[in-house]
Amino acid sequence: MANEITAYSGPPTLETYDPNWGARWETIDQELQRTRKEMEGMSLADSRHASAQQLADDLNHQLLDAFHAQFRTAADYKAWSLEKLKEKADRCRKVLILPDLPNDATVPQIREWIANGYEMIEGQDYRRLPVGQPEGVQAFQSKLPLNATRVTFYLSYETLGRFYDARVTIEQTQRQAFVCFHHIPDSISMTPTNAIERNATVIRTTLLPHLKTENITFFIHVPSAAGGLLLGEKFSKVDMHWSGDSYTSPQWTHYKVVPPAIREAEIKPYEEPPWCEKEPAPIHPGSYSGGRLATFGNWLKKKIL
Repeated sequence: MANEITAYSGPPTLETYDPNWGARWETIDQELQRTRKEMEGMSLADSRHASAQQLADDLNHQLLDAFHAQFRTAADYKAWSLEKLKEKADRCRKVLILPDLPNDATVPQIREWIANGYEMIEGQDYRRLPVGQPEGVQAFQSKLPLNATRVTFYLSYETLGRFYDARVTIEQTQRQAFVCFHHIPDSISMTPTNAIERNATVIRTTLLPHLKTENITFFIHVPSAAGGLLLGEKFSKVDMHWSGDSYTSPQWTHYKVVPPAIREAEIKPYEEPPWCEKEPAPIHPGSYSGGRLATFGNWLKKKIL
């Protein structure tokens, strides 16, 4: 019939598509911010802390789903993902070659295609460690234990004319702390591996002076993008001697797997502390300078204690 309306025959709409994804994202984000604010006033001993942490984790996943719901078709999802993959390939100085993705691809197929892209860039087959829980390491599991808190942040400071930086993940209970220093690809500072004693001393003296030495465990994570083709990804525990004011004599234990939370920290946006504009007195006289460490210590104590 001449007046018959022809059905839309373009690329199929993804089942996750939501035209109101923006409002959905805002609603979830507001709830997440309220939850985080409530958690700031809770101690780890508070019975509400564990349930609030679980809610925050769930909201983070919902936030990611809401963001991806903006893509109507596989082509839309592919275009955005390809841009991100190319940015990462450029940072890692890698060539990205991916098979074509059909216009009728499903969400699981698209996500597998994206994962394959990251594997190609990272060289997982011969440079990335498999994800797993290292023997004897109880920290950095995918699910945060009850009465524990975890934060990933960017640490930078200058002392004696030399610049240091690292991405840091701290998981802590009231009596124990696990600290992992992550190498940062393309950083021009001394690597966390070479600066392990100094970085560990900074964390111990500014954030964890209340804990016993035997209750603080340090780790180093070298992502494959930072380790290069020959070194590859590394995850290691570092035992050191505490002299009372500094760490010395690092001893390394290398693992064949990397914990889930450490792998996730590679792509998780870190929380950047509010830096102080004025130069404060050194936290550790004769050792550290720079305006960042004073406010850094106060800011992070609120996050992990």
